[in-house]
Amino acid sequence: MDDFNSTIIDKIYNILKKRIINLEFKFNQKLNVKEIAQQFGVSQTPIRDALNNLVKDELVFVKPRVGYFIIKFTKNDLCEIYEVRKMIECFALENTINLNNKIFKKYYEKALKIKDKLSKFENYDEFNILDRDVHLNIVEESRNKQLIKMFFRIYSFVQISQNFDNTGERSLKEIDSIILLLEKILNKDILNAKAILREHIENCKIIGIESLKKYNIK
Repeated sequence: MDDFNSTIIDKIYNILKKRIINLEFKFNQKLNVKEIAQQFGVSQTPIRDALNNLVKDELVFVKPRVGYFIIKFTKNDLCEIYEVRKMIECFALENTINLNNKIFKKYYEKALKIKDKLSKFENYDEFNILDRDVHLNIVEESRNKQLIKMFFRIYSFVQISQNFDNTGERSLKEIDSIILLLEKILNKDILNAKAILREHIENCKIIGIESLKKYNIK
Protein backbone atom coordinates (compact mmCIF):
# COMPACT_ATOMS: atom_id res chain seq x y z
CA MET A 1 0.00 0.00 0.00
CA ASP A 2 1.53 3.35 -0.99
CA ASP A 3 1.85 6.36 1.30
CA PHE A 4 -0.95 8.26 -0.44
CA ASN A 5 -3.49 5.48 0.14
CA SER A 6 -2.26 5.04 3.71
CA THR A 7 -2.84 8.75 4.34
CA ILE A 8 -6.41 8.55 3.01
CA ILE A 9 -7.18 5.46 5.08
CA ASP A 10 -5.73 7.06 8.23
CA LYS A 11 -7.76 10.22 7.65
CA ILE A 12 -11.00 8.26 7.19
CA TYR A 13 -10.16 6.07 10.18
CA ASN A 14 -9.57 9.08 12.45
CA ILE A 15 -12.75 10.84 11.37
CA LEU A 16 -14.91 7.74 11.83
CA LYS A 17 -13.27 6.98 15.18
CA LYS A 18 -14.01 10.49 16.40
CA ARG A 19 -17.63 10.18 15.25
CA ILE A 20 -18.02 6.89 17.14
CA ILE A 21 -16.48 8.35 20.30
CA ASN A 22 -18.73 11.42 20.04
CA LEU A 23 -21.81 9.17 19.81
CA GLU A 24 -22.72 10.32 16.30
CA PHE A 25 -23.63 6.72 15.48
CA LYS A 26 -26.09 4.58 17.39
CA PHE A 27 -24.78 1.50 19.14
CA ASN A 28 -25.21 -1.66 17.06
CA GLN A 29 -25.95 0.53 14.00
CA LYS A 30 -25.15 -1.03 10.65
CA LEU A 31 -22.75 1.10 8.62
CA ASN A 32 -23.52 1.72 4.98
CA VAL A 33 -20.11 1.41 3.29
CA LYS A 34 -21.35 2.78 -0.04
CA GLU A 35 -22.90 5.81 1.64
CA ILE A 36 -19.76 6.52 3.68
CA ALA A 37 -17.63 6.21 0.54
CA GLN A 38 -19.84 8.81 -1.16
CA GLN A 39 -19.48 11.14 1.84
CA PHE A 40 -15.69 10.96 1.59
CA GLY A 41 -15.61 10.99 -2.22
CA VAL A 42 -13.61 7.77 -2.44
CA SER A 43 -14.12 4.17 -3.47
CA GLN A 44 -15.35 1.61 -0.98
CA THR A 45 -11.89 0.01 -0.61
CA PRO A 46 -10.30 2.65 1.68
CA ILE A 47 -13.55 2.76 3.67
CA ARG A 48 -13.37 -0.98 4.28
CA ASP A 49 -9.67 -0.67 5.19
CA ALA A 50 -10.47 2.08 7.71
CA LEU A 51 -13.37 0.05 9.13
CA ASN A 52 -11.15 -3.01 9.46
CA ASN A 53 -8.76 -0.89 11.53
CA LEU A 54 -11.71 0.12 13.73
CA VAL A 55 -12.56 -3.57 14.08
CA LYS A 56 -9.05 -4.08 15.50
CA ASP A 57 -9.83 -1.28 17.98
CA GLU A 58 -13.07 -3.12 18.84
CA LEU A 59 -15.12 0.00 18.05
CA VAL A 60 -16.71 -1.77 15.08
CA PHE A 61 -17.56 -5.42 14.55
CA VAL A 62 -18.27 -7.49 11.43
CA LYS A 63 -21.07 -9.91 10.73
CA PRO A 64 -19.89 -12.16 7.89
CA ARG A 65 -21.85 -11.57 4.69
CA VAL A 66 -23.93 -8.92 6.50
CA GLY A 67 -21.65 -5.94 7.09
CA TYR A 68 -20.02 -3.62 9.60
CA PHE A 69 -21.70 -2.52 12.81
CA ILE A 70 -20.94 -0.06 15.60
CA ILE A 71 -20.14 -1.83 18.86
CA LYS A 72 -22.76 -2.63 21.43
CA PHE A 73 -22.23 -1.02 24.84
CA THR A 74 -23.55 -2.19 28.18
CA LYS A 75 -23.33 -1.24 31.84
CA ASN A 76 -21.07 -4.26 32.37
CA ASP A 77 -18.73 -3.04 29.61
CA LEU A 78 -18.44 0.34 31.32
CA CYS A 79 -17.73 -1.23 34.71
CA GLU A 80 -15.03 -3.51 33.31
CA ILE A 81 -13.37 -0.63 31.42
CA TYR A 82 -13.17 1.50 34.54
CA GLU A 83 -11.81 -1.35 36.66
CA VAL A 84 -9.04 -1.93 34.12
CA ARG A 85 -8.42 1.81 33.91
CA LYS A 86 -8.10 1.98 37.70
CA MET A 87 -5.50 -0.80 37.77
CA ILE A 88 -3.44 0.70 34.93
CA GLU A 89 -3.42 4.27 36.23
CA CYS A 90 -2.69 3.36 39.85
CA PHE A 91 0.19 1.14 38.76
CA ALA A 92 1.47 3.88 36.45
CA LEU A 93 1.27 6.44 39.23
CA GLU A 94 3.75 4.44 41.30
CA ASN A 95 6.23 4.87 38.47
CA THR A 96 5.35 8.49 37.77
CA ILE A 97 5.48 9.99 41.24
CA ASN A 98 9.28 10.33 41.31
CA LEU A 99 9.69 11.81 37.84
CA ASN A 100 9.89 15.44 36.74
CA ASN A 101 6.91 17.31 38.17
CA LYS A 102 6.98 20.36 35.87
CA ILE A 103 4.11 19.16 33.73
CA PHE A 104 1.95 18.33 36.76
CA LYS A 105 2.66 21.76 38.25
CA LYS A 106 1.40 23.31 35.02
CA TYR A 107 -1.76 21.19 35.22
CA TYR A 108 -2.26 22.13 38.88
CA GLU A 109 -2.12 25.86 38.12
CA LYS A 110 -4.47 25.41 35.19
CA ALA A 111 -6.91 23.36 37.32
CA LEU A 112 -7.17 26.19 39.86
CA LYS A 113 -8.08 28.65 37.10
CA ILE A 114 -10.61 26.25 35.59
CA LYS A 115 -12.29 25.69 38.96
CA ASP A 116 -13.31 29.35 39.09
CA LYS A 117 -14.81 29.11 35.60
CA LEU A 118 -16.70 25.93 36.48
CA SER A 119 -18.19 27.61 39.55
CA LYS A 120 -19.76 30.07 37.12
CA PHE A 121 -20.98 27.17 34.91
CA GLU A 122 -18.49 27.97 32.18
CA ASN A 123 -16.00 26.00 30.13
CA TYR A 124 -16.78 22.36 30.82
CA ASP A 125 -14.75 21.45 27.72
CA GLU A 126 -11.62 23.02 29.18
CA PHE A 127 -11.90 20.79 32.25
CA ASN A 128 -12.50 17.70 30.11
CA ILE A 129 -9.31 18.41 28.15
CA LEU A 130 -7.34 18.95 31.36
CA ASP A 131 -8.77 15.79 32.90
CA ARG A 132 -7.80 13.82 29.79
CA ASP A 133 -4.26 15.25 29.75
CA VAL A 134 -3.67 14.54 33.45
CA HIS A 135 -4.68 10.89 33.10
CA LEU A 136 -2.75 10.40 29.84
CA ASN A 137 0.40 11.88 31.33
CA ILE A 138 0.18 9.78 34.47
CA VAL A 139 0.32 6.72 32.22
CA GLU A 140 2.79 8.06 29.64
CA GLU A 141 5.24 9.28 32.30
CA SER A 142 5.52 5.71 33.57
CA ARG A 143 7.65 5.03 30.46
CA ASN A 144 6.18 1.52 30.38
CA LYS A 145 5.43 0.80 26.72
CA GLN A 146 3.16 -2.17 27.33
CA LEU A 147 1.20 -0.30 29.98
CA ILE A 148 0.76 2.68 27.65
CA LYS A 149 -0.40 0.36 24.86
CA MET A 150 -2.97 -1.26 27.17
CA PHE A 151 -4.24 2.13 28.30
CA PHE A 152 -4.71 3.48 24.78
CA ARG A 153 -6.53 0.29 23.86
CA ILE A 154 -9.29 1.10 26.37
CA TYR A 155 -9.15 4.89 26.29
CA SER A 156 -11.55 5.25 23.36
CA PHE A 157 -14.15 3.44 25.48
CA VAL A 158 -13.42 5.76 28.40
CA GLN A 159 -14.07 8.73 26.10
CA ILE A 160 -17.32 7.17 24.90
CA SER A 161 -18.49 6.74 28.49
CA GLN A 162 -17.57 10.34 29.28
CA ASN A 163 -19.61 11.57 26.34
CA PHE A 164 -22.73 10.00 27.84
CA ASP A 165 -22.64 12.91 30.28
CA ASN A 166 -22.78 16.12 28.24
CA THR A 167 -24.29 18.26 30.99
CA GLY A 168 -21.04 19.17 32.76
CA GLU A 169 -22.06 17.25 35.88
CA ARG A 170 -18.84 15.22 35.89
CA SER A 171 -16.75 18.39 35.61
CA LEU A 172 -18.43 20.05 38.56
CA LYS A 173 -18.09 16.94 40.73
CA GLU A 174 -14.52 16.01 39.88
CA ILE A 175 -12.50 19.26 39.62
CA ASP A 176 -11.67 19.21 43.35
CA SER A 177 -10.40 15.64 43.22
CA ILE A 178 -8.17 16.49 40.23
CA ILE A 179 -6.72 19.46 42.14
CA LEU A 180 -6.13 17.30 45.22
CA LEU A 181 -4.59 14.52 43.11
CA LEU A 182 -2.16 17.00 41.54
CA GLU A 183 -1.26 18.40 44.96
CA LYS A 184 -0.36 14.91 46.20
CA ILE A 185 1.65 14.15 43.07
CA LEU A 186 3.62 17.40 43.47
CA ASN A 187 4.25 16.51 47.13
CA LYS A 188 5.32 12.99 46.12
CA ASP A 189 2.67 11.56 48.45
CA ILE A 190 2.15 8.32 46.53
CA LEU A 191 -0.11 6.60 49.04
CA ASN A 192 -2.70 9.37 49.19
CA ALA A 193 -2.32 10.17 45.49
CA LYS A 194 -3.28 6.59 44.62
CA ALA A 195 -6.26 6.69 47.01
CA ILE A 196 -7.52 9.92 45.44
CA LEU A 197 -6.96 8.60 41.91
CA ARG A 198 -8.81 5.38 42.71
CA GLU A 199 -11.76 7.27 44.19
CA HIS A 200 -11.81 9.74 41.29
CA ILE A 201 -12.01 6.96 38.70
CA GLU A 202 -14.68 5.18 40.74
CA ASN A 203 -16.75 8.38 40.88
CA CYS A 204 -16.42 8.79 37.11
CA LYS A 205 -17.65 5.22 36.69
CA ILE A 206 -20.71 5.93 38.85
CA ILE A 207 -21.51 9.09 36.88
CA GLY A 208 -21.12 7.09 33.65
CA ILE A 209 -23.51 4.40 34.87
CA GLU A 210 -26.09 7.06 35.77
CA SER A 211 -25.68 8.65 32.36
CA LEU A 212 -26.36 5.32 30.62
CA LYS A 213 -29.98 5.55 31.75
CA LYS A 214 -30.56 8.46 29.36
CA TYR A 215 -29.64 6.13 26.51
CA ASN A 216 -31.67 3.19 27.82
CA ILE A 217 -28.48 1.14 28.07
CA LYS A 218 -28.52 -1.72 30.60
